[in-house]
Amino acid sequence: MWNEFFFSTPQLKRDPLGSSNMIQLSSPLIVGAAFAGAGIYALARGFRDLARAIDSEDWPAVDGEILDAGVDTDFASRGRMYSAAVRYRYSAGGVAHEGDRIAFGGPIETSWRGPAEKTAARYRKGAAVKVRVSPTDPSQSVLEPGAKWYIYVVIIAGAIFLAVGIRMIINAVG
Repeated sequence: MWNEFFFSTPQLKRDPLGSSNMIQLSSPLIVGAAFAGAGIYALARGFRDLARAIDSEDWPAVDGEILDAGVDTDFASRGRMYSAAVRYRYSAGGVAHEGDRIAFGGPIETSWRGPAEKTAARYRKGAAVKVRVSPTDPSQSVLEPGAKWYIYVVIIAGAIFLAVGIRMIINAVG
């Protein structure tokens, strides 16, 4: 059944206004386009975050202060999810800013509280921290510069979704 759903051949039918054949929209074509679209989105976001993460390693570091750190709990449709949440203050170019980015590509949500608590524990309220600040946009900042493993997971997942979507489209079109 699933094989027929995902890999069935397109049905040709007559154009009601003319004599040319046209491909009927089929489930595999629509699902394939959705997979490809999701893959393109994930790849674009992943490569954007990867570029920013790599750039952030060269951003100047300024002194900052942790305003708040803890664990956010989200009661989503997929169950209870936890992520570290940190707010910090820093000054760049004589202007005060606040930020909440721990690392590019995040925050990571998991169904386990432990990883979020471990991350939040590194940042105690009132603690002094080094904040990396974008030289071209001082409102962009990060506490942990560089690329983290989860950016690569997003890129790999995006590539897989795109490949599956293209394959489904090719099978649907013929």
